[in-house]
Amino acid sequence: MTKLKVSGLDIHSIGAFETNANDPEKNIEVMKLSDTEHGIYKKLVLQNNHIIGAVCVGDVSDSFWYHQLMTEKTDIQAFRSNLLLGKAYSDVA
Repeated sequence: MTKLKVSGLDIHSIGAFETNANDPEKNIEVMKLSDTEHGIYKKLVLQNNHIIGAVCVGDVSDSFWYHQLMTEKTDIQAFRSNLLLGKAYSDVA
């Protein structure tokens, strides 16, 4: 995990986050959340329902959770619809 602070803006990057498009051959999906009004951007890169990369800008409070899900190779299928909203909205222990 890389943590940066650029002009007071927190940025965390984890794993393989540079994928820009979905790749059905490798079963790679990209999920994004962008809230310019609040300065929040999240990008999750998934492969076979597992996080393989993430970028969090502004609100980085869930980046440690995303890192945990990635390192533990957690299957996110059960809560993927709320994954970008964070742990508090994803009904996981």
